[in-house]
Parts: sequence; C-alpha cells; structure tokens
Amino acid sequence: MSFFSPKQVREHKYLTFVIGPYEDGRPVKPIVRDIADKDFMGDIYHPGKEDPHAYKPGNELASEYTRLRVLWTNFATLYEKAKQESDSYTRKLTLKFAVVELRSFVDALPHIGTLIERLPSHDGKFPRAFVCLTSEERESFRKKAKALQKAKKELVKLSEMRNAVGAHMSKPKLHGAAISNPKEEVRWAEIEELWQRLEPRMFVDIAHAGTAFLTCVQHLPVHEFYRFESPSRIRCHVPMIAEQRGLELHLNALSPSMVQQIEKVDASYVAGTTIVLQLSVFFDKA
Repeated sequence: MSFFSPKQVREHKYLTFVIGPYEDGRPVKPIVRDIADKDFMGDIYHPGKEDPHAYKPGNELASEYTRLRVLWTNFATLYEKAKQESDSYTRKLTLKFAVVELRSFVDALPHIGTLIERLPSHDGKFPRAFVCLTSEERESFRKKAKALQKAKKELVKLSEMRNAVGAHMSKPKLHGAAISNPKEEVRWAEIEELWQRLEPRMFVDIAHAGTAFLTCVQHLPVHEFYRFESPSRIRCHVPMIAEQRGLELHLNALSPSMVQQIEKVDASYVAGTTIVLQLSVFFDKA
C-alpha cells in the first residue's frame, strides 16, 4: 500500500481518477498528478467539434472556463488564419469575424471574475478542505486579469467594429445627411475607416494577454472536468479537496452535477454527496 504524504498532497492541486474497468478488464487505479501546460488533461469540450474524448465541465467554474475557452479558440483560429492570408480583402474579412468572437469573449469575462473573487481564502491546510485560493493564486489571477483589461482598453474601437462591420453592417448614411439614430447609422467614411483598421497587428497585445489569462485560470484548483471513456468508465479531473480517513479518501466538495455523473457509472463510490476512493495502491506518477 502507498499513502499520501504531506509533501505529496502539498505538491498536487488536482486529482485525476478513473472509475470503471478498462476494456480488457484490467483494473484502474486513481492517479494523482499536477497540471502541466503540455498535458493539462486533454482537449476540452467544444460544441463545434466532434471529439468523444474531450473533457466536459462538471461544475459552474469549469463551465464558465469552457465557455471562455470556446470563444477564445474561435477567435484564435480566425486570427491565425488572417495572419497567414496574403490577400488584403480576405485577411480583413477573416478578422471581421474574429472581432465578433473576441467581443463575445470580452463580454463573458466579468462572470468568471465574479465567481473567482467570491472564493474564500485558503486556510493554509493541505489537502484543502474547501474550494479556495491561496494568496499567490489570487494575486496571479488579478495580475493577469488586469493585464487583459489593459489590453482590451488599448484595442481601439473594438465595440464599434463588432457593431458596425463585424456582426452586421450598420446602416450607412450619405455625406451631408443627418443621422437620426447614432447607434444604428454610420457614415460610409467611418465604415471604411473601421475596415482599414482590421489588420492582425492590432490584436497582438490582447492575443498575448488573453492566452496568459486563460492559462492562469486553467491552473486554479477550482474546476471539475470529466469524460466518459466507455459507458462503464469515467475519468475525472477535480481539485484536491479531500479528507483522508484511514484507507479512504473522501472527496466531500464535489458539485452535485459531478457526483451525478460518477453515480451513473458506479453508485458504490457515492456516499450521500461525497465520493469515496480507496487509498490502497493509490499514488502513482504514471
């Protein structure tokens, strides 16, 4: 048998475990591991992509992170295509759609910021007994959020681009004609000026800031993810929030949604609102 030592628990923020057998009948043991940029968990669910192995969100914070990741993936895909496009019109047309995704991403930011700021402070004990953030984790998040906010403010006329030429084309007004509805009517010269601004260089700063922000959020120990590897096997990736009782590890802070997904596979692991894992032969660096 192997058990969690205080050092092992302190080094790992997340717990990855599998419930259910492999297809060849081999047993599966839980794996404790930290998250790395090159191998966070695997691909995250995107509604526009067919990927049966993608991880789906299991709690609200993971759902909000997934929403941001979907919007950012859409923007980044269009942005990269535009950078590689030599034809000026096609490049601007691609960026026109990128602007829509970027503005949607910006609009979605406040909610996850509110959720994260509401989290209580870590009490200094490991493993964590509740969903919380250390002072270092909170400061890192605030720093990245501030940098993203600065990059957004420096991105001139993002809203105008989305409204006037991105999501649709504003009603153009002829030179000399009075504008009766400033929110819906834009002069031809202004529409042309917005199109001329659509070049990859204008997105460089926010592209860097957005990527850094999402990487920071990804590494906060607050998300629950899962994927079904077969109808009888589920792989879960959750924060290390647990209580060790003898040879058992009680995960007592999982969301009801996450518990329900596990219960579909094997209800014997569920004790009320708690998931109970056996600690025998538990720690593994594989």
